[in-house]
Amino acid sequence: MLVMVLMIGALSFLLNVALVPRYPVSAFYLPVTRFWELLGGSLLACLRLELPERARSAASFAGAALIGVAIVVIDGATAFPGFWALAPVVGAMLVISAGPAASLNRVLFGNRVAVYIGLVSYPLYLWHWPLLAYARIVHGAEPPASLRAALLLLALALSVLTYELVEKKIRRAQPGAWARRAVPALAGSMAALAVGGVLATTGEFLAQSASNPELAEISRASADWQRSRATRIAGDSERAVLFFGDSHMEHYLPRIYRLVEEHRAPIKTVIVKTEGRCLTALAGLPIDGKTAGLLCGRTYTSTLLVQNISRWAAAPPALIAHLLRQELVRRSPSL
Repeated sequence: MLVMVLMIGALSFLLNVALVPRYPVSAFYLPVTRFWELLGGSLLACLRLELPERARSAASFAGAALIGVAIVVIDGATAFPGFWALAPVVGAMLVISAGPAASLNRVLFGNRVAVYIGLVSYPLYLWHWPLLAYARIVHGAEPPASLRAALLLLALALSVLTYELVEKKIRRAQPGAWARRAVPALAGSMAALAVGGVLATTGEFLAQSASNPELAEISRASADWQRSRATRIAGDSERAVLFFGDSHMEHYLPRIYRLVEEHRAPIKTVIVKTEGRCLTALAGLPIDGKTAGLLCGRTYTSTLLVQNISRWAAAPPALIAHLLRQELVRRSPSL
């Protein structure tokens, strides 16, 4: 069992590290890239460590320190999970391995308040996200801090009610009676969800928003979207126009194609170098492969050194051919 846990954990961790630079969203959400974190607890169960008293205290303090470092250091710009996920995972393993008798665990993690928060933590995880998400939808933007704080308090109250009125009853129910009621209920719920999914996929079950003409227009316009990380459209002259930036610049590509097709005036060569989610608000910063991987979640095939690009990244489609003539811009053969 220990060998299996180590092998699966190692493969999951390596896959996580490999995917993070280019596919950070997939690495974050795919279970196969997060198995190794759960297997940390399985590893402790297999090892059954019995630490001496001094080692237990040291392990609990070291684990809490690692978790604290992860909370402070890891932010939205961090390539996570990746290697950074080792800090909270190893920290949690150290805290657990120290056992309930360790001084820090007994005082900080073993008191009644902390234990009860742990008991309602999963309902809290389930409740807080839809409340905050729907508040953002209804508000049309990021809700004010006061509203978010109130919603978190509401989520905590709902979590307590869920734990006390639902989870406890399920845990204390007689196995036979619970199975006779739960299995048909769960099977019926899953079947209803499956039928609803099929109806929605086939268009038989339309959302209320489907009758909104503006949303229908937006939905039809989504077919115009063309992604292009590096595109060169030959024109009538050697002079070129560079469109560089993120998806704000990328969405002009269909219009560019239309203008080229109409050809009502002499057309300059068009170079489109865009990447979705790429932060282009930079000044005098070399965009090498490592930097672009951190900013965009993937790597570029060319190297650009851009000055004051933030002024043009989200601007209307303006001619920025002069950018190509700047000494601070290096063009790779791919362009």
